Amino acid sequence: MLTALYHHFKSHHRGAFLAAVLGLILAIAVGLYTFVGSNTALLNVLGLQTTAARMAAGKSAIFWTWRAWRHKSDNAELEPERFYGYLESVNRDTTVNITLVRNAKYQSQRITLADLVITDPTGLATIVEAHRHSSMEFAFYPTQTPYPYTVIWLDNHPFNLTLITEGVALPDRTPPTNIVDRLFATYYWREFTR
Repeated sequence: MLTALYHHFKSHHRGAFLAAVLGLILAIAVGLYTFVGSNTALLNVLGLQTTAARMAAGKSAIFWTWRAWRHKSDNAELEPERFYGYLESVNRDTTVNITLVRNAKYQSQRITLADLVITDPTGLATIVEAHRHSSMEFAFYPTQTPYPYTVIWLDNHPFNLTLITEGVALPDRTPPTNIVDRLFATYYWREFTR
């Protein structure tokens, strides 16, 4: 009975049959992707952990490249001033206090995190406290903000991006520059092609 129904459906309703087969294949693929993607032990056994990480990096690279292209608010290549120092604390207005080395002296400085909207100030304070006194590089970009517009680098990884991935910040929808968008796109393309 099932064989007759299958042949009737296949020969008389070709479009619906193909749509049903494609839907079934898609459902199986999504199910496998969901199961395998959430099961890191299985990914390790299959040797797909790096492939999954590269695909995630590729997706992020496309997103940040699109954002950088869309927010072309600065066409000039801005060259930052770079300093090394440490995170200290977070202020109520979500600016961050740092200590940096300038002219062979330690100086306190207040900074604005570049192209971020802080959504969880308490979470930001927790992350800053966890990285307090970690050696970091601070890239100050010239903008019209009261405090230096800063991208923080920790072990060649953009710390601003860590704040987004940890859920304490979102990318600014209307950034004054597209500095961070370009940096994140470059970082993720590098991760994708590694």
